[in-house]
Amino acid sequence: MTTKEGCSKKVNYHTRRGAKKRARFLRSKGYKLRAYKCDQCDGFHLTSKIHHQYKINARNKDIMANKPANSAQKKWMESITDWSVNNLHRLYGDEYSFHPIQRHHVLGRSAKQNKVHIGHWFILPVPFELHDPNVNHEFHVGKCKKAFVSRFGTQRSLFNTMYQRMKEEGYIVPDIEVHSAIMSTSA
Repeated sequence: MTTKEGCSKKVNYHTRRGAKKRARFLRSKGYKLRAYKCDQCDGFHLTSKIHHQYKINARNKDIMANKPANSAQKKWMESITDWSVNNLHRLYGDEYSFHPIQRHHVLGRSAKQNKVHIGHWFILPVPFELHDPNVNHEFHVGKCKKAFVSRFGTQRSLFNTMYQRMKEEGYIVPDIEVHSAIMSTSA
């Protein structure tokens, strides 16, 4: 294969400006490319190497917008799971006692209220069939929120009930600043 054939298979830009414009566009898509003048032909090309790690990092910026839970928040989640084993009926009635649960981040993992991060703190233990996205239930917390609230009360009141009961039973609970921020939400 001659150099002429190699260059003809590459995308050829007639001006450096055109090549740079295309490189900028592709950078916004996560590719790290740069324009260069070809020695074999009179055109401009983009570097053929795509920096794979750069592309992955650019793609994951949107996916990992929230922070992972710290150790205190992980302990809080474990405490919620531990408490809910014997106390789920206090939130949802005897019908759901001893059901398997999923942890529900009420406002999402990256939620803030009054400049306080509450995402990993504002968590409810929800029975599996009321939370799992693959289950259609008339009181599903994600799909039928109004029905859920009319049956069990607001998520904020459920959280407050759980918080008070856990505090009475000696569990370590979030500090008062986080609790008051959660209570000031409309959830």
